[in-house]
Amino acid sequence: MTRTTAVYGTRRRGPHALVLVALAVLLVGVLTGIALAFQAMNDAEPVGSARAAASAPPSAAPVSSRPVPSSAPPSSAPPSSAPPQPQQFGAVRNQATNLCLDLQPDQPGAGGLLLMLPCAAGAPNQRWQRTPTGMMVNGATGLCLTVAGAAAEDRARVQQEPCGDAPHQHWTMFMDADGTVTFGAQHSSRCLDVQDNNPAPGTPVQQYVCNGTSAQRWVLQPA
Repeated sequence: MTRTTAVYGTRRRGPHALVLVALAVLLVGVLTGIALAFQAMNDAEPVGSARAAASAPPSAAPVSSRPVPSSAPPSSAPPSSAPPQPQQFGAVRNQATNLCLDLQPDQPGAGGLLLMLPCAAGAPNQRWQRTPTGMMVNGATGLCLTVAGAAAEDRARVQQEPCGDAPHQHWTMFMDADGTVTFGAQHSSRCLDVQDNNPAPGTPVQQYVCNGTSAQRWVLQPA
């Protein structure tokens, strides 16, 4: 009887111990699983960040304000245009008298009057050129058509003087509808005129109020 009781008691304790061991193993497994799960989560964050960083498109290159050097040679400035050249005339013939603008024969130098004389083809004293600034230069003397004393009134005489770019040596050339020209003194706004419209050779020229008459109209002969 005693042996049987002992055997029964031992059997009751056996299953209880196994349950405890199983619970302990289960608990350890659960704790281990939780720990591994946390570890996996912590390990996944940098991987995700790195993956996001790797998948993000690269930012655009910074823009520099410094100009990019060019391999092409710098373009040279366009060449400056040539200065205007004097306008070359042959004789300057008056429409009314059919005579040409000429020098005073007995005083062909500075201070000599400008007279109307018969046209002589190729005569240097009857050749003129007009500069870009409007000066009328004689082909023989290189002196300029000048209103004497820079006078502004009518009938002031016109003579030749050394060219000095003075206002009373500048003449504006007006083209008329019939092909003739009129010369206007820039300082006085008066016109180059044959005195009294006299057709006689040796008649001097003067400045006179512009009136459109043939005494103030001139034909430019070819140079």
